[in-house]
Amino acid sequence: MGTVQVAIQTVWANLIASLPQILGALAILFLGTLLAATLGLIAARVVRAMKLDQLINQLKIGQLLNQVGIKDFQLSRLVGWLVKWFFVVVVFITAADMLGWSQLTTFLTSVALYLPKVLVAVLILMAGTTLANFVAVVLRKGVAASKLGHPGVLSALARWLIIIFTVMAALVQLEIAKELMQILFTGMVGMISLAGGLAFGLGGKDVARDWLAKMKNDAN
Repeated sequence: MGTVQVAIQTVWANLIASLPQILGALAILFLGTLLAATLGLIAARVVRAMKLDQLINQLKIGQLLNQVGIKDFQLSRLVGWLVKWFFVVVVFITAADMLGWSQLTTFLTSVALYLPKVLVAVLILMAGTTLANFVAVVLRKGVAASKLGHPGVLSALARWLIIIFTVMAALVQLEIAKELMQILFTGMVGMISLAGGLAFGLGGKDVARDWLAKMKNDAN
């Protein structure tokens, strides 16, 4: 019985000694979470103010994402979510460090460093999708003008090659099957270069200029 009492007294004494750190960690969690949510809302509003959601709709990126099962995609919502959770993780790192939980701090630090890679991967996907649509239009009209081959088949092939290439690049950024993706990535470079050269080599330069002019007018 005496051993149990000593153990309880020891735990209680440690708890009392750690009480300031515990209260400080709780305060950091509460205030930091509110701040993180606020920063997430601000980031989302900034992206919406830049009219990037409208630009994505004009580039028809949302339609492609709908085809692969991603419904109602909004860049502003994604950026806001990432900003919010990045700072939430930072808040948890601060609280864990205050409590001396070094292993949890190390794990959360790796999570915080990974979140920006998600945003970069999304930007890679959007840029690649835009390029794929652009090359497909140029190639289809260029081949049709030159009366060589089947413009619809060639443009669709070029478009999906670029999309596959883009997905690989995004997976490399996310460090998913990194070595395999790098091997496939290298092999795809030659195929994409061939598609791009064919697009501009078959009389598509004028089409490309008109397309870029239209995109500039839409952006304004």
